[in-house]
Amino acid sequence: MFTVEQIKSLNELEMAVYQYVMQHQTAVSYMRIRELAAEAHVSTTTVLRFLQEAGL
Repeated sequence: MFTVEQIKSLNELEMAVYQYVMQHQTAVSYMRIRELAAEAHVSTTTVLRFLQEAGL
């Protein structure tokens, strides 16, 4: 999903989203952005930035 360079470029909040996604891969595929943001304890804007970094 991510290259090492992309992971290194994530800020602290984006890294929180990344870690949550990696730990809950099955559940995340059914979540809305607001749900993911709440579970990862970040804003919806952070989730959107994370998705742009991922190319999704």
